[in-house]
Amino acid sequence: MIKEEFTSVDDLLRELSPLNPRWGGAPFSEWIFRGQTNAQWLLQCSSWRVGELQNVEAIIERGDLGVKIGGFLGRCRDHAPLWEKEPGDAVKCIIRAAAEHEIVCRFAYLCDQVGLSVPYDRPLGGRAFLEAAMRAGESGIVRFVSYTPSPIFQLAQHHGIPTKLLDWTLNPLVGAYFATRSGEGAADHAVFALRSSALVQPVEARFVRYRRSPIPNMHAQAGAFTYVQAPWITHRGCHPSLDSILSSREETEDAVIKFKLPAQHVEEVRKRLRASGLTRAHLHLSYSSVSEVVRGELTNEAFALLRQ
Repeated sequence: MIKEEFTSVDDLLRELSPLNPRWGGAPFSEWIFRGQTNAQWLLQCSSWRVGELQNVEAIIERGDLGVKIGGFLGRCRDHAPLWEKEPGDAVKCIIRAAAEHEIVCRFAYLCDQVGLSVPYDRPLGGRAFLEAAMRAGESGIVRFVSYTPSPIFQLAQHHGIPTKLLDWTLNPLVGAYFATRSGEGAADHAVFALRSSALVQPVEARFVRYRRSPIPNMHAQAGAFTYVQAPWITHRGCHPSLDSILSSREETEDAVIKFKLPAQHVEEVRKRLRASGLTRAHLHLSYSSVSEVVRGELTNEAFALLRQ
């Protein structure tokens, strides 16, 4: 990973400008961007962070889903050769995948029940996912663990459901916005730039750009995603951060650039982005977002009446 630090807000925003030739120019640039409010955080998807799906996984692991599924999980737990590691890795990975499907399925189900439009088909629930994996047999387990998230995962991830997807944007300034959206403490923030063309075989991660037009917020944010495939998970028994995957290969160790944003400059960057038209109202399209921005202006010392 390449690390770059800035002492000047002007220098940082100049580097992250979409007009910077470094990024190849829109709309077909190979670079994607992600902002994080703590520079120490790894590039890791939400469903593999500690505790996110713990309760769902515990229910599945108890095996109270039927005799056949319980037996299937038992075989996974005892089967080391398939996973080229220690016994127990197989069941850990298949349970995590089933938990991801369960929570996204519930999200889609409840959206439909309360009358919210769901533009994509509902995925399998956790039990149905395990039953399908069981029917596929041991040779098909790797395929199920390495599933490509269906488009409904995009909608769920965007609204805070933990999935295997990691959010990115095609616009570097949108990445800067998300790096500064919260946090007033001493921790530095960061914007990551990733050369998406590096995510090809044999790298165990993929770049995916779903159809954004059915989801206005995703269109406004120029959203895109990455996810980790099965080889790393199944052979090493864990879901790593994307930066650790890329740094493990000589040919991709320079595919990620980390721009550190010192904590003392966060508010100034936030102000500059707001002045350029990047606010919550522009990126989260709802009446409540517009209200939040307008109410925030009430405390702005530079507040002035509209000239109409």
